[in-house]
Amino acid sequence: MKLLIFMIVGFLSLMVSIKLSGQEITSIQDSFKVSGSAGIQLTSYSSNGIQQRRKPFSYLLNGSINLSKGDFSIPLSFTYSEQERSFSQPFNQFGIAPTYKWIKAYIGYQNITWSKFSLAGHQLLGGGVELTPGKFRIGFVAGRFQRATGIDTTKVRTYLPAYKRTGFAAKIGYGTETSFIDFVYMRSKDDDSSLPTQYMDSATMVQPGKNDVLAVKTQLKIASFMNVYGEAAVSVFNRNIKALEKAPSDDWKALSNIVGAQTIATHIYFGMEAGTNFNFKGQNLSLFYKRIAPDFQSMGAYFIENDLNAYGIRHNFGFWQNKAQVSYGMSIYSDNLMNKKPVTTYRYQPNINLSLNPSQNWGVDVSWMDLYTKQKDGFVSVNDTIIMQNRNPGFTISPRVNWGNTSLYHMVVASYMNMRMVDNNAFTAAYMEYSTQIINLMYNLSLLQSQASIFVGVNHTKNITNAFTETGNGGSIGYNQTWQEGKITANGALGLQASDINKNYTINAGLNYNLKKRHNFGVNISFLNNKSDNINSQNFTEFTGVLRYTINF
Repeated sequence: MKLLIFMIVGFLSLMVSIKLSGQEITSIQDSFKVSGSAGIQLTSYSSNGIQQRRKPFSYLLNGSINLSKGDFSIPLSFTYSEQERSFSQPFNQFGIAPTYKWIKAYIGYQNITWSKFSLAGHQLLGGGVELTPGKFRIGFVAGRFQRATGIDTTKVRTYLPAYKRTGFAAKIGYGTETSFIDFVYMRSKDDDSSLPTQYMDSATMVQPGKNDVLAVKTQLKIASFMNVYGEAAVSVFNRNIKALEKAPSDDWKALSNIVGAQTIATHIYFGMEAGTNFNFKGQNLSLFYKRIAPDFQSMGAYFIENDLNAYGIRHNFGFWQNKAQVSYGMSIYSDNLMNKKPVTTYRYQPNINLSLNPSQNWGVDVSWMDLYTKQKDGFVSVNDTIIMQNRNPGFTISPRVNWGNTSLYHMVVASYMNMRMVDNNAFTAAYMEYSTQIINLMYNLSLLQSQASIFVGVNHTKNITNAFTETGNGGSIGYNQTWQEGKITANGALGLQASDINKNYTINAGLNYNLKKRHNFGVNISFLNNKSDNINSQNFTEFTGVLRYTINF
């Protein structure tokens, strides 16, 4: 990996030197078109009064570059840093995805999404291919989903160990980008012998697992104004492949022929979602429904919401020659699908948004939402004193106005937000109820002929509970200046914030220089000073400096 990154950086440096020296590169440009960017960032950090929240020095090299000629393209990306290497997913990555007509290959680190219930953006180190001849949609990828890591007892922070996890995913489908049906199968399995010898004692904290997911995903354009979508999956998750084997139930014998042997730690989960969208005469109406079993999990996704039954509606439309836009909706959620929890929680979430823009010089946005939560008995009868019955109403108003000429341009933006917790349970209301108010006011003056701008902002917050009331006030002022038609940019800002128990101020400054529209050099510094009257908080200072360089192709 280090050699590969060194070769990439060397290649970029060579291109820069050739360009700067004015040598002829027409033949290279005729062969391939190069686009994208690459860069390096150096960061220095120090603190006083608290434990350091990052390393004193760090570096980061990253890039996203595409080489193309006609129907052939090679997009590549890389990331390299000194970040902690004892994680199951490394920071240092390199991947390419060359494409030729209807053929696309994957090499190195990739994040591929074929289905939200199976292969859904999880990092994969390996290779694969996607083929789209005509309306066929075929794909296959294989590699490592997770590397083996143990517990390093010499570190202040420790993380759960992880087994090496490998697997594959296959997709076959038919259709276009707007109307299609795909079938996806993914299998991933932990290597129970992959933990380093010195960490074998930590293996008892996690067990090696295996996962098979069968998913179907579709989207159909029924008419010019209507489309439907849907996705469903069955996940067979074995949380311990070393556990005792068991015979599959009669209902799942056909599935067991595909996924193989099951153990007493094997569970079968089902998840689905579906919806439809209508677009007509400048209006949009959407409906959705989803149902996902408790503990639904896929080794191809970092997170999947589960134990959920939800449905809702949303409607958007405009009027007054589209100077006014309205959006409103209602969503209803519930859990405890298998009735294994002592209570079932229901949530109702109505909301409405209004945006008025009578002219180019002024407008206002208004939004209101509420979240009503209530609970009912699950598999046991629960005492009313702990049952949740509350509301979280809130609204926001954001007016704005701007005016000016070719020399000066003014803009004022304000916002007021109010949120509350209303507890309908008399036994818990005294401890749960609160209200929050936040007011912001910002003014920006652009000096167009001088290529400069000045901004000033103030804010006020107020938090009220039955136990205390806390208020806070703050402000900021900043200046931005540009020279030589945007080649050089400097900025600086000072911020102050004070509450009943805490005071802090921040200083930020930056300088950027663009050379020949391809090279960007930048430096940023920030300083934070925090003082607190609370004995549970610390007085501290922090300084961060960043130096970076980016080349655009």
